[in-house]
Amino acid sequence: MKRWRTLTFSLMMAVFLLSNVSGYSQNLSLKAGIYDFTDNTATEFYTLAPGIFADYDVAGFSRLKINTGMGFAFNAIKYNEHRHFLYFIPVFISLKYELVNPESKLKPVIGAGFSLAGKADQNQDFDKTHYAFTYGYHVLGSLDWQMKDRLSIIFDLRYNLLLNPVMEEINTSGVVSSVGVKFKL
Repeated sequence: MKRWRTLTFSLMMAVFLLSNVSGYSQNLSLKAGIYDFTDNTATEFYTLAPGIFADYDVAGFSRLKINTGMGFAFNAIKYNEHRHFLYFIPVFISLKYELVNPESKLKPVIGAGFSLAGKADQNQDFDKTHYAFTYGYHVLGSLDWQMKDRLSIIFDLRYNLLLNPVMEEINTSGVVSSVGVKFKL
């Protein structure tokens, strides 16, 4: 566990230090989407969770970008005659690579990175909340369609593989599909 804390701290410091690279224009993406759980138990219990997501390019070198992102997904379902509320907060640290010429209007992007996720599962009838925190990895693919000089529409698909902290925990791995806008700052 101590190694993961050290790795997480090192990644955060690297992102902070690289965010001060001069001459790079950062991008902010705001998206709406759906978190689709891939585990059979999770899909039965949580179903689809609509959410909002934000990404920020903190550093870039040619067509390679270091990106951080965060989201919030929510779901409310009735399970065994009890109302459950799911609050899910994924955090992403990614390396993204644009596959085509930067002057192109339609840019496919691939990437991969490290994921963190926090979950709160609240049972309204019993007034009980279960919290869980986990980490994992993700791969992504997106299309960036440039509309104007500083504005793009972005379509994003990300597979989030999360590792369970304990065997009894429901696997919250899933696919995030989202669409939104990207602003050059």
